[in-house]
Amino acid sequence: MAEHDRDDPAGDDRLESFFAAARDAAPVPGAGLLVRVLAGAEAVQGAVVAPQDARPKRGQRWAAAIAGAVASVIGDAPGGWRGLGGM
Repeated sequence: MAEHDRDDPAGDDRLESFFAAARDAAPVPGAGLLVRVLAGAEAVQGAVVAPQDARPKRGQRWAAAIAGAVASVIGDAPGGWRGLGGM
């Protein structure tokens, strides 16, 4: 076991040459991988729903708009209305 504990400068140089070769050779993704990635991205983009307009509609009272916004925030919070009622 003691013979493995020695420093070997020549071995370090050989190992460094392997690391240098790996740094010089940049990996290039295959065409199949790029096609699959782009197909997955298009599927995700197609599933995204556009956000609804949060502004109140014409003629809607401002108090109702504020109450709707507060209800939306509390309803989406962890615990929802039940969590707020327990406070």
